[in-house]
Amino acid sequence: MKRLKKFLPILLIPVLTACGGDATETTGDDTTETATEEEVSAEFADIAGLADQSSLTNVELNRLILFLNDREVILTGYPYAYPLGEGEEVEFKPNSSDMLDGIDNSVDNCSIRIKFKNETEPRMMHIGDLFAVKGKIDISYSVSEEWGNTTRISLTDAEYVDNAEAKGGELKSIEEIDLSKQIFCGDLFSLMDKHYGALAKKKISVSGRYISTTVSKSLEGEILEIRVDLGDSDNKVGCEMIDEPNGDDLNAQRAAGKDLVIEGTFSGITFDNPRINGGVLK
Repeated sequence: MKRLKKFLPILLIPVLTACGGDATETTGDDTTETATEEEVSAEFADIAGLADQSSLTNVELNRLILFLNDREVILTGYPYAYPLGEGEEVEFKPNSSDMLDGIDNSVDNCSIRIKFKNETEPRMMHIGDLFAVKGKIDISYSVSEEWGNTTRISLTDAEYVDNAEAKGGELKSIEEIDLSKQIFCGDLFSLMDKHYGALAKKKISVSGRYISTTVSKSLEGEILEIRVDLGDSDNKVGCEMIDEPNGDDLNAQRAAGKDLVIEGTFSGITFDNPRINGGVLK
């Protein structure tokens, strides 16, 4: 957090006035003017603090996980298009070509799908040329035994932006994210992948109003998932439970105005809501 202070010195003004044989010394008032202390805080300065907490409300967990989703950002990166070879001229086809964080058609960490507002004409670029696109961001995350932990970024309602500048290594922390400035796609991917990966490694407790319980079964009657939803329509959290809770007890707590507390592990984003698995009532 940056603090900006401005101090004006104390002014002492002695004035000596002589009238005839009488001398009177008049001293002006001591004046101290201090500019109002202005705190300049990053829009996402609270995220690090929330990430350190082990107990969160449904609103806090949604903030922690979805703080960028549906926001307008300007991302920079390199075009994915054939033929291979840095410097080769390529045709970047809207809605069928991706933005990469590596040159020469390589992917260092991420490939970003871009959905443009309108059917834009193909743009001729050179492999390795940095370009910029503005659009609404969507970041998804999933934990899978088969595929591992996966972070994906996409842009919708996109349009090209001139004078791409942001390159890799400029963005070091989530707190530094400024949506009014260009962001290199690889920097953003690395930050969010690390952010979600750290959350997925620890136990958290989530509190919120009980909404409903859903039990999914196979055609043979095998239970596939027991999910308890907490919160409200704007800040819902889906909790995959180990055991099916007593519905009457949950309804009674809701009727009494008491929040449920469920402990589990962050496991991804499903239908634009955070999910936890291994859930147990606390």
